[in-house]
Amino acid sequence: MNNKAKLMISGVIFLSLFVCAVFAHQVNERMIHERGYDLDTVDIQQLEENTPFTAPIRSRKYFRDTNELRRSLIEE
Repeated sequence: MNNKAKLMISGVIFLSLFVCAVFAHQVNERMIHERGYDLDTVDIQQLEENTPFTAPIRSRKYFRDTNELRRSLIEE
């Protein structure tokens, strides 16, 4: 295939995807308005000022320590 044909095919693919995206956006907007959702008044849950925070997240152990495994087997 020559470059002109490749350019035409890529242009058709781009335009078809773009038209589908615009159509999907319009359908989505219509569904939002039909259901009565108001995106300007979205409520965000706020934390109280007295809420205690949990401890920081520690890294996970993905590999078991073989010495620890041996000790646990011996103890059993």
